[in-house]
Amino acid sequence: MKIIKGIAKFIAFAIITLLLIGCVVLICTGSYQQLTILLGIVVLLSLPYIISKIKRSSKENKQLKELIDYIYDTLELPTFEADNIILDSDEICHFNENAKLLKSETESHYVINESNSLFEDYRVEKRTNTYTQRYNGKLYVTNKRIIFISYDNQFILPLYDILKIDYNYSTTTISADYNARFRLDIERKKLFQAVANVLLYSDKKADVTS
Repeated sequence: MKIIKGIAKFIAFAIITLLLIGCVVLICTGSYQQLTILLGIVVLLSLPYIISKIKRSSKENKQLKELIDYIYDTLELPTFEADNIILDSDEICHFNENAKLLKSETESHYVINESNSLFEDYRVEKRTNTYTQRYNGKLYVTNKRIIFISYDNQFILPLYDILKIDYNYSTTTISADYNARFRLDIERKKLFQAVANVLLYSDKKADVTS
């Protein structure tokens, strides 16, 4: 059954791709009447896929909400596979999700301008630009540590070092001892927040603020 569904999806995507190519050709030739018909066919063929994606997303959101509610009601945490990391014998992974580590980087460059001075023709100025660098990776939360693994950057933070966690609309900022701060963009952030609340409040090791 899965093989048949896979073949059907492949055929549908192939047809839609060909129709979209046909739309581009019609735009280039100025045949807008045929273009409207072709776009209508593309929309009709795409509807089942769009509807299934909406239903799947709605189901996943409902399951996630139920899991978060369960965590807050029972203070029991889910268990996830800890791929790519080695845990201690008594360590359990409670969160495993894609995330981005956000770091502010400063870039300097020099600009040569004409000088207003009588003694020099040109003046060299140093200018700096600050931008946010994003490192894609995986974020793990265990009963002992928060671990971020990335090809370019990573950190391991024991729970007892965490001072507080701040949440805003798009990012999560973890403040720790030794003036360490980690700003993250986390998928399923509300699940991370629920897990962090239980782990940190239960041991009285940090304040978690919303």
